[in-house]
Amino acid sequence: MAEWLSSDGKIITTMTKIGHIVLLNILCIVCCLPIITIGSSITSFYYAMVKSVRKERSYPTKEFFRSFKRTLLSGGVITISLILIGALFYINREYVAKGENTNSLTIVIIYDALILLLLGFLTYIFPVLSRFQLKLSSLLKMALLMEFRHLPYTILLIIGTVICGYLLWVLPLPFWLILPGGWCYFSSFLLERILKVYTPKPQEGEDAWYYE
Repeated sequence: MAEWLSSDGKIITTMTKIGHIVLLNILCIVCCLPIITIGSSITSFYYAMVKSVRKERSYPTKEFFRSFKRTLLSGGVITISLILIGALFYINREYVAKGENTNSLTIVIIYDALILLLLGFLTYIFPVLSRFQLKLSSLLKMALLMEFRHLPYTILLIIGTVICGYLLWVLPLPFWLILPGGWCYFSSFLLERILKVYTPKPQEGEDAWYYE
């Protein structure tokens, strides 16, 4: 029992991880408030979750803001673009759904499929942004490739994200402090398996924490 309660014991280690998850959760929510920073905030959330919480490297706040600063511009461009595309899909879908055209149902189904594809793309683009320093066009292509190439994982990630969003909608406000972080932590086990496929193997002496 004494070993469990020691500084390196399972109880203390678990409580520390939970504390870090809650801390990153709060940082992510606060940094999402300007709206335009949502992409950079989620990217940094994932980056710090994997590096500091799962791999236990460095401090969560330090890694969060390091990533936030690095991805602020690209994350903002992605955020604005995805908001506009998502709004366009939704508005057009609702407009068609209210119509009486005989092809309305078919068009609505097409828009539903597009929205699902966009949601699948969202599950990859920010983890990709957190890991790779490439041109924006290359990041977008990589995320799109992952979405279709790893379709079973994509479906699981979409389902988990939708369930998490629904629970946040119906559960009391305090769940916002732990639920997104919990899903980010568990979904990273799927996402990291995919990201490693596209990550070059580290050279000798390179500090590649993501390969540990």
